Amino acid sequence: MRFNNELMLLSFLLIIQISSPLPVAIIHGFMQSCRNEKLRILKDYIGYKTTHYSRCIESGGGITDLTSSFLDQAKKACEIISSDYHYDNDFAIVSISQGGIIARYVIEKCKMNGRVKRFISIGGPLAGTHQIPHCLRGVTCHILNSFADWFCYKGYVQNSFGPSGYFRVSNHIDRYNKSKSVLLDVNNQGKKYDENAKIRFSELDKLVLIQYKRDTMITPAQSAHFNELDEKHNLVDMKDTLLYKNNLFGLKTLDEQGKIIKYLIDDNHCQYGWEEINNYVIPHVID
Repeated sequence: MRFNNELMLLSFLLIIQISSPLPVAIIHGFMQSCRNEKLRILKDYIGYKTTHYSRCIESGGGITDLTSSFLDQAKKACEIISSDYHYDNDFAIVSISQGGIIARYVIEKCKMNGRVKRFISIGGPLAGTHQIPHCLRGVTCHILNSFADWFCYKGYVQNSFGPSGYFRVSNHIDRYNKSKSVLLDVNNQGKKYDENAKIRFSELDKLVLIQYKRDTMITPAQSAHFNELDEKHNLVDMKDTLLYKNNLFGLKTLDEQGKIIKYLIDDNHCQYGWEEINNYVIPHVID
């Protein structure tokens, strides 16, 4: 009996030793700010649950998300993370909504000492968004979306209107492919192919994708699972996209290695509480 008790104690101590939390960088969503109470509470809660460093990365914040280049926002997040010594080794990113695209930029492009080991995306438009948020039906929305389709890929818009950096209008793919979209860049579909970006994304230990079933912010909602729309607005499963088939940035590699975990929450965009954080986030920032 004493031997069994000692064995159980040894096993418990071993589990504690090999299971340690990672520092967490939280990248906020569109028109949010690290000053928001909900984000401050989320940061503190993740830090409390993991007993480790947790920080909200102010990539833009509030109106700045709307009026600044999305590339500038991504570079700002990179600058903050690379200058924080807590991220000099392995760490995890928890992103909210558009923060998922910024997170991808950090993973693939950011010059830093550390390595993103875990990436948890909450309702991210990872394969882009096709329409203006919350404007899916009706004559007015049709007019507004048609106008957005026309101007979102203009150079001056890409340089001054944040969300244009991840608009992917499926019936204007030719214009999208010629744009300066950050999404195009992190998808490795830009003018210059970046093999190192693919290697870095492929080195993730875990990719956690959380989709909201009734999401009206991003179109299609399944973009959160890397699904996209074709030119006829038909939904294309992740495995049937060119991004996956051609393994442009390592998505197929992670999938074949069993490193992708998908969750589906029956709610609208990024509606989460402590139950969702405890079930879908906390377990995945423990190394």
